[in-house]
Amino acid sequence: MERQTLKDIEVIIVNQSTEEIASISQQMNLSFNIKIIDENSFAELSDMITGDYITFLSSNDSLFDWTFEKMYHAIKLSDSDVVLGHFADLVDGVFYFYPWGGDNWLTENLTNVQVLQKMDDTDHRIRKQYRSLFGKLFNSKLLRKINQFDINNLIWRLYIHSKTATYINFPTYIYKPVIDAKPLKDSYKIILENYENRIKDCAVLENYDIERAKKQYIQELANFSAWLKNDGEYLDSDIVYHKLIAAEKGIFPFLELDRLDFTIISNNCVGGLIYKQLGFQYRTPFVGLFILPDDYYKLTKHFRYYMEQELVFEEELISPSWTHEVYPLGHLGDIDIHFLYYSSIEEARTKWEKRKKRINWNNLYFKFDNKDSASEEILNKMDNLPYSNKLILVNRPYKNLKSQCVIPGQEHLPELAIMSDPLNTFDIMAWLKKGGNAL
Repeated sequence: MERQTLKDIEVIIVNQSTEEIASISQQMNLSFNIKIIDENSFAELSDMITGDYITFLSSNDSLFDWTFEKMYHAIKLSDSDVVLGHFADLVDGVFYFYPWGGDNWLTENLTNVQVLQKMDDTDHRIRKQYRSLFGKLFNSKLLRKINQFDINNLIWRLYIHSKTATYINFPTYIYKPVIDAKPLKDSYKIILENYENRIKDCAVLENYDIERAKKQYIQELANFSAWLKNDGEYLDSDIVYHKLIAAEKGIFPFLELDRLDFTIISNNCVGGLIYKQLGFQYRTPFVGLFILPDDYYKLTKHFRYYMEQELVFEEELISPSWTHEVYPLGHLGDIDIHFLYYSSIEEARTKWEKRKKRINWNNLYFKFDNKDSASEEILNKMDNLPYSNKLILVNRPYKNLKSQCVIPGQEHLPELAIMSDPLNTFDIMAWLKKGGNAL
């Protein structure tokens, strides 16, 4: 920063360190003013800026001495909202430059949509160039237009609010190898969530090629699933893999649903399978278990009351003759919960309590079916409960059952068959789009 040929600058340091940044900067006798803010105060940054332009840098990286001057002259001459150039990687003392388009031109003017599309380019170097917040110059007015202020999603929101951008055929930033990077397991969820938010934000823009963005998103999912698997993170790899399978089928929940924080109250494993096949975290304790029809009706009719009851288990695992399985049996008041896919009482209790805390009481979905000898009477009782969006899966049509969804090809069976692939059995997204219930 001190070596920059453009001197009229002010530096704001977002302090993520335990070091005494203020005293260090004073000892260096720098030629520019420094303000220091805490990492948690980043949202206040727009109120602190006094200059006409702003750039973002990582303390891990470096700059060419003329970076600021080149970008400043470019943004003044072009009257653009954004200026960016190409970059270099500095590895073991060697610079690797990535120029585009040869040496026969100096600048290229781009619309905001063109810049956003380059974030999904097939070349990973171009993606890095346009996705990174660092080493670009922005009109500071853009920052004041942004309501959701988050360092992780700031770059594309600055692009969205810009009208024009100028690309200069010149290196403006130097990336150095990241030291002590977070394990992928700790970062991939945020990366994918930001990716999904970006596509959703951009989908409303005129001339934005969303199919191109979806295609690159699918490729990113495949990459993350493979990388996590190579790191031995098999559970996380499986979560991303199911997101990938859903996306390849054309299912993009982040684009189709207003809310992704839904809680499914299912009488059996179908609810848990829906979360798994969409690659979502379980926001319900009703996973890997089943509840018989009469008990499920009582549970849903007085749902909040029963969920406030203590979960009590039989002292010994049970083994009903009709299941040939051994598992814990729990009770919520007078309701029996069969924890079919749990090997111990401790496991069942721990996961129930952990997932119970994730229930979204403002977005509840109730799912029932005609398995386990559910009578027509109990189906009608379920249908008449005062919830706006119930789902009753059945193998044959019932008269006057408003909430029913008939699964074809099972009419010859006495009841609905075991469902191992709900995503390909009925239209899950159509059901979720209707919205949940609030209690």
